[in-house]
Amino acid sequence: DVLTYPTAGNISSTSGTAYCEAMISASAITAACELISTFAGGTEGIPSRITSNTLGLYDGTANRNGQAISASSSMQKLATAWSGSSAASAVGGTVTSGITFDGDMNLAATLRIPGMTTSPQLFNPLRNVRIYSTALSAAQLQAMTS
Repeated sequence: DVLTYPTAGNISSTSGTAYCEAMISASAITAACELISTFAGGTEGIPSRITSNTLGLYDGTANRNGQAISASSSMQKLATAWSGSSAASAVGGTVTSGITFDGDMNLAATLRIPGMTTSPQLFNPLRNVRIYSTALSAAQLQAMTS
C-alpha cells in the first residue's frame, strides 16, 4: 500500500525535514529504497532515500548520501533535512551534516509513502512519518532520532 500526500502547503522544495521510523532489510540498504518520495520517473526529488548503505536524499539532480545505515530487525528512527546549499541525515541519534545540496528538491505535486512501488526491498513496517516545512538543526535531528 502507498499513502499519498499533497506537497502544496505541506512541504517546501527548498527547505524541509522528513522523519520516519522503519525496519530496514539487508536488501534495502544495498539497493535504492525510497522511504518518502515524489519521484514519478523523472527528475523529481526524493526527501528520504536509502542507497549505497546510507540514508540521504535525491534532489532531482544527484543522490546526496549521508549517514551510514545498517539492516536491523527493530525499528530505526531516520531523518533527513535540507536548506540552502546543504542537507543532513540522521540515523539512531548520529547525524551527518554538511551534505552538498543544490538548493531545490524539485518536488512533484504528491508525496508517496513509501516512495516507489518499484522498491520491493521495503516490505517491513514504516511508521510515524513526519514532514516539516523547515529544516531542523543537527541538534534537533539528533534528539528526534535518539
